[in-house]
Formats: sequence, C-alpha cells, structure tokens
Amino acid sequence: MPLKDELKDALDWSQYEAAAYAALVKDGPMEASDIALRADIPDSRIYSILSGLEEKGCVLKQGRRPAEYDAQHPRYVIQDEQERFIDESDEVEAKLANAWETERDDNVDHTDDSWVLASASGTVSEIRRLIDDATSSVRIVDTDLRWISRRKDVDTLQELAADGVDIQIIGASETALDNVKDLEEADLRYHGDLDKAYYIIDEKHVIMRIHSGRTGIVFSEEQTARIFGTDFESTLDRTTKVDTNAS
Repeated sequence: MPLKDELKDALDWSQYEAAAYAALVKDGPMEASDIALRADIPDSRIYSILSGLEEKGCVLKQGRRPAEYDAQHPRYVIQDEQERFIDESDEVEAKLANAWETERDDNVDHTDDSWVLASASGTVSEIRRLIDDATSSVRIVDTDLRWISRRKDVDTLQELAADGVDIQIIGASETALDNVKDLEEADLRYHGDLDKAYYIIDEKHVIMRIHSGRTGIVFSEEQTARIFGTDFESTLDRTTKVDTNAS
C-alpha cells in the first residue's frame, strides 16, 4: 500500500491531505505548485489543503514570495492525533519518521532563519520539537502554560534536566506553574506583571507566542536569541522563586 494511503487510513485524513503531507515527508520543503505536481493535487485545491494542514500543526510555512512548505516531524503529528489512531499508526509513524530523517540527512540546509506558525497547535508542536532536541538550556517565559501535559511534556523536561539541561520557567503566578511543579531540578519562578511569552532553546532558537498563543514566530539565529536572553535575565531579576521541595 502506498505511504499516502497508509497515512490516510491511520490518521483519517482526506486523500489530498495525506498525499500532500507524504510528499513533503519524502521530498522535503517545496513550493505549493511543486507539492501539487508531486502529490497529484489540482492547483485549485492545493492552497486550501496546505492551509488545513497548517492549521492542524502538521505543515510549516516558511519564507515569502514564494513561500515554501515543510512537514512537521511525524512524531509530533501523531502525538496530537493519537486518540484517533488505529493499530497501524505505529508502522506508519516509523515509515514517515524514517523518510523524514533520511531526507534531512541528504538534503541541503535551509537558509531561512525565521518563519511564522499560523496556529496554536502548530506553535505548540514546534515548541515541543525544539524542547525535545535541547542539549544545553530551555528558558521559558509564558503567561499561559496550560499546553504543558504532565504525561508528555513534564516527562520530557524531567529527562532533559536529569541529563544536565538547564531548565528555567517563568510563569504569571505560582498557580500558573502547577503543571510543572514536579520538576524538582528546574528553576521555577513567577512574575505578577508578566505580559509576554517566548521560549529560548540552547541559546539559539526562539519561539515567540503572540495573539494569545494563536500565532508563533520562530527565530533560529544566535543574535536574536541573545536579545531575548537579555530580556529573560532582566525579567528573572523581578521574579519570585518557587520552592519545588515544599510539602
């Protein structure tokens, strides 16, 4: 069975959604017209299909005039839709992940260092991806941390902390940090007048959440990360530390 058909069945997507996503996984970032050609999707439908996948957080739109589209890693696509999976989903994930990672190994690097994520789910997916890949530090400033799942995200952060990754999280109140209070090795703080939301990963990648978290802006460039890092240190000076060991 073709990969796009397995994907369609496993995630209950339309034929065109599955074909577009499978093409991006296998062939890497492309313009909309190229996706339409490779996935055999009518030109009149391709933008609505890509827009729907972008809203689901499954596709990332990068650059402008013409924009390129790229597939979100299958691991995160599957995590967000796991309740709808059938038994074949594990096999589909393995095939997609292998294709995605093989393409990234063989293809040229991207030159764009910033792009926009046009949905809340897409922003959260990208935050999770970058945090999952962190090797040295995770710095979080956010007024709304409800997206953090105790089962998935806290376990990931716990493992990173155990591996020596420096984790600092600033929320709007002590209550707002309830989701992460099990992170005994993290530096948790709150700031009563917090009015911003951004994530700095490894002092290189930044995701800024705007429009009440409905939109994200990604920067993958060290100079921009340093600017946000300076703001983080300034904000940190005005916070109250949470005692994670308190009974």
